[in-house]
Amino acid sequence: MGSKASREEVESALKRSNLFASCKIEEQADKIIYKTESGFILNWWKSTHTFLCQGKNKKAIQNFSESISSGTDGPSSIFVVYGHDKEAKTELEVILRRGGLNPIILDQVASQGMTLVEKLETHLNPCDYVCVLLTPDDKGGLIDSSPSEYRPRARQNVIFELGWSMGHMNRNRVAIIRKESVDTPFENASDLQGIVELRYTKSIEEIKHDLGKELHTAGFNVDFTSL
Repeated sequence: MGSKASREEVESALKRSNLFASCKIEEQADKIIYKTESGFILNWWKSTHTFLCQGKNKKAIQNFSESISSGTDGPSSIFVVYGHDKEAKTELEVILRRGGLNPIILDQVASQGMTLVEKLETHLNPCDYVCVLLTPDDKGGLIDSSPSEYRPRARQNVIFELGWSMGHMNRNRVAIIRKESVDTPFENASDLQGIVELRYTKSIEEIKHDLGKELHTAGFNVDFTSL
């Protein structure tokens, strides 16, 4: 039927060959179809972890084949969006590293004079998954509400990066990790459909196994015993 690879390996190879962003993804009962308007088609079967490339875009097929053959160096990268809660950020980083993953945290990488958007393009786009921490770092409300009605909310740059992540990743590769006291950033609950939201009260340790399950479902080889 074709060569073998995990879903994570297939999607990482699509990213490295600059195909993933333009792919339309169709999920069927036993397979996932990745298709671009340029004529590249990839079928990946869930039960056998085999894949097969098709289509008229021979160059794209060649680029993908070279990318999947070369593999990846090191653990899968998880981009972390965070606010001012350093304790929550550190907790999440430790959990991801214990699971054998590589968290990408912007304040730990060299700025090199880049703007925020440039840093996102450089460091988020190559990642395989995004975890967005919504912590009560700000307060806000409607323009006609009194200060006593203001509710805790995440910083506006965190909401911006959440939106950026949702626009650049398949939605099953974005997880919102929200502290219970934080107001939802969406007007309607339906706006969250298709996006994982994990809620905790005091510590991210409370949801570490749920996060591990989500990562496993997304195709990551997570060591649950280490979480």
